[in-house]
Parts: sequence; C-alpha cells; structure tokens
Amino acid sequence: MHVYMRTGGWIRFRCADYPGCRTFFKKALDANGLSLLAALL
Repeated sequence: MHVYMRTGGWIRFRCADYPGCRTFFKKALDANGLSLLAALL
C-alpha cells in the first residue's frame, strides 16, 4: 500500500500493484491534521 491521495480530512491508500490489485482504504485525519501513520514516520 502507498499513499494515493490526500483530500479533506482523509488519506487514501492504494495497493502498490495497481491496476492488477484494486484494493484501497481510507484513513481519517485527527484534529491536528496528522494521521497515526504520519506521526510514526
């Protein structure tokens, strides 16, 4: 998975093997605009 798009209060991740794999998920940003993932990097 990799970051595909950041919009509004969401970060969307897409499968690294796109278009062979079309799996994705969305993560809501916290009140500070940072996701848990960004805080760990």
